[in-house]
Amino acid sequence: MFAIDVTWSRCIYFAGDESWPFGCSLRFVSGEQFGPHGSVSVDLLKPGEMTDVSIEMTSPYETGIHQGQWRMCTAAGLYFGGKLSSNHSVAAYMNYAEF
Repeated sequence: MFAIDVTWSRCIYFAGDESWPFGCSLRFVSGEQFGPHGSVSVDLLKPGEMTDVSIEMTSPYETGIHQGQWRMCTAAGLYFGGKLSSNHSVAAYMNYAEF
């Protein structure tokens, strides 16, 4: 088995009525993290704006479905919004050269 490096990207749209506070980030909250990045800074958003967020991840070695959850967080540590899921489906690998 081998791991694959991937870039996990999401477009975040802000539908609130006030601008985000300075220093918001997307933080890992549960499941499998898929790499060393526990958080990533996110651009300051005003109501109706959107931004793209990307995180470098490594898909796990183990066959199966793997999932991690991320959430927006203020610099003060207050979480807001719903969870964003990072899903990795790893299929079994067969080396046909062994036959």
